[in-house]
Amino acid sequence: ESPKTGPGSVFSFDICDESGEMRVTVWREAADRFFPMVEEGRVYLISKGQLKIANKKYSNLNAQYEMSLGYDGVVQLCADEPASMPKIRYTFVPIAEIASKPANAVVDVIGVVSDVSGASKIVTKAGRELTKRTAKLADDSGMSIEITLWGGQAERFPDDGSAQVVAFKGARVTEWNEKSLGTNSGTSFEANPDNDEAARLKAWS
Repeated sequence: ESPKTGPGSVFSFDICDESGEMRVTVWREAADRFFPMVEEGRVYLISKGQLKIANKKYSNLNAQYEMSLGYDGVVQLCADEPASMPKIRYTFVPIAEIASKPANAVVDVIGVVSDVSGASKIVTKAGRELTKRTAKLADDSGMSIEITLWGGQAERFPDDGSAQVVAFKGARVTEWNEKSLGTNSGTSFEANPDNDEAARLKAWS
């Protein structure tokens, strides 16, 4: 997640191992120091953080605690990474149930992908240039939904047909015209994940 700049700098990232998952929020000088080195999919040793009860308003992780890192925090890249990474933990919501979710609810969703648009550049009212891409997801609940991807997710999303099934973690429910989904800085996606839900949808499609 991109940091804010200045004295109130902050960024957050999610970590997981075989036992579970947790959000880590990094503040001020530590945010400026560690943001350039934290990359998705890498393994880190994190120490000297403070644990507190997780705020479910800002995180969709199924975790009781979250970690806060300040000036004394340590984030160290592990040179000897394990051969197999822990699988991302999802709590999938059937697409048919998303219509009943309130706007801004955060959900995990998996579906067969179609109608992927090309990546396009737009300029926000604040003058910021963003990359945008849309796609349609369908599942065996009998419904489909449009998802809008922004920024890095839009740039990385495969549009060559190689992603038959895609899982999204932390997509946000929106009400643009009708119920739809959008990504933000806390959203991640996995193309053709190795799980039972993806296998079921590949067989269904």
